[in-house]
This record gives sequence, structure tokens and C-alpha cells, in this order.
Amino acid sequence: MNFKKSFPFLGILGAVTMLTACQPTDADIRAAVQRDVDQTNQQMAEMVGAKQSQDYKIKLISTKKIDCKEASGQGGYVCDVETEMDNPFLGKQKKVLSSRFVKASEGWTLVDGNK
Repeated sequence: MNFKKSFPFLGILGAVTMLTACQPTDADIRAAVQRDVDQTNQQMAEMVGAKQSQDYKIKLISTKKIDCKEASGQGGYVCDVETEMDNPFLGKQKKVLSSRFVKASEGWTLVDGNK
């Protein structure tokens, strides 16, 4: 292998890897959306009581990262995410939403949903 010829390619590959490593992964996005759903369910429990809130609990079924782009001027990334949830009022729904994610102390956080 001729390393002098391969070096520019390895440099480009390394730069691409570094750029994509900064984006939230599928697992990061799922964790951030789950925290958001948990927070919504907790707010419901505080409003109607823990026992009755079980009837109104939103369940996250799946998430799938489609694409992420750096959020210009805002920080973080705007990601298109396919999300499937079971909502007691609307039933099971699968949607593709654009949401902004930022890296915080607890990991990636959903900041702006459905942008």
C-alpha cells in the first residue's frame, strides 16, 4: 500500500467521521424523545393524579433518525426523525418530524419539536 497516495483519502475519511460523530445517534435521539415523553407523562400525573394518569400515558414505540443537519445560528442539530407513539387520545401514530437537538449535561436533549 502506498501511504503517500492513501494519506489524503484517510484525512478526508477522518474529517467526515469527526463531523458525523458530533451528531446525535439513533440511540441519542430515542433517549431524548423518551425523556420528553416521560416529562409529559409526569406533568399529566401531576394534573390528574398518578393512578388516573395511567389511562392517559403516552408510549414511545420507536424512533428512527433519517437525517441531521447543523442548526444554523441556534446550536445543535435539526434532525428529521420518524417517531411512532401510542397516544391514548389519538391512538398509534407514525410521523416524520423535524426537531432540534442540543448536547446538554444529561446527553442530547430535544429542544424544539416539530420545526
